[in-house]
Amino acid sequence: VKVEIGLKDIIIVDDEEEGNITGEIVSTIYKGDHYQVIVRTEEDEDFVVDTEYTWNENDKVSIKVDPKKIKLRLKLRAS
Repeated sequence: VKVEIGLKDIIIVDDEEEGNITGEIVSTIYKGDHYQVIVRTEEDEDFVVDTEYTWNENDKVSIKVDPKKIKLRLKLRAS
């Protein structure tokens, strides 16, 4: 199964109990009108998030995703 979530559909919050997944910010890049942040979970999964807010590297955060924004597709197997 392939999972797709839009960059703007992921919300970062500083209350670790509020979101679905917790992680640590490992990178923040200013893109001109927003920031692109990479949050790494304890399972070494990375979430790339576009946000209007600035965050510091090493901040512990929680990630919120509206389940309606998650798209699931079957991965096609190569023959």
